[in-house]
Amino acid sequence: MTDVEQLYELHPDGADIADDERFQRGNKNPDRSYYEPYLRETELEADVETLEDKIAEDIVGEYEVGSAKIDAEIAPTVHRTIDISRRDAARDRIWHYLAVVRLPDFVWYRWPREASNRTQTSMREKFLGTHRDIYSNAFHRLWWMAELTYDSNLEDPYERTQLALGNQSLANKIFDRGFSRSRPVVAACIDVLHDEPTSVIEATTLRLNHAMTAVSIEGLLDEGESLRDHVEQIREDVKS
Repeated sequence: MTDVEQLYELHPDGADIADDERFQRGNKNPDRSYYEPYLRETELEADVETLEDKIAEDIVGEYEVGSAKIDAEIAPTVHRTIDISRRDAARDRIWHYLAVVRLPDFVWYRWPREASNRTQTSMREKFLGTHRDIYSNAFHRLWWMAELTYDSNLEDPYERTQLALGNQSLANKIFDRGFSRSRPVVAACIDVLHDEPTSVIEATTLRLNHAMTAVSIEGLLDEGESLRDHVEQIREDVKS
């Protein structure tokens, strides 16, 4: 990171800000002092300015408002600039601060309230969702998807991030499963399924998820079989 700044937490009393219909439609109070009573200092820092620049230069105007393609473009930057541990990433109020106070413009751009299927409740989740649902908070979801697909052994550590988020069906069916917090399982699914149609992705990940509810990852594998081999076998069974 280069020019870091302190991260804050948004106190629960500030939740009413994100519940307001006008706020959800893009009306932010420009006065920082308005939010000060709801902010709590943390010991964490992040390069939020670089993330802000990325949004302004490579997202706004470059992608259609509400486009799912934005995710693949921005997720690696979210992960790089918010360089925190998984434990700290579970602190929901940090993400609430980023979404409500620091970078709400991104939330409005990626998830416009005017979208036909966007309810006040679903919009609230993009600002105030918790870590229990990987799909909730706007920045939490992108950070975790990048975290779970990051691989330092690859020439581009975010190669799988791009593959997964570049295919909305793949992202939905992987990160909506019970195994979504297992990096090895996520990696195997991306490697095997990134070029497959939605029907194959859905059936393969569903079978794998069902199997893993009863047996550990190791218990699923035959002697000498890799996790990738196992996912490939499920895929072939689905196709046959």
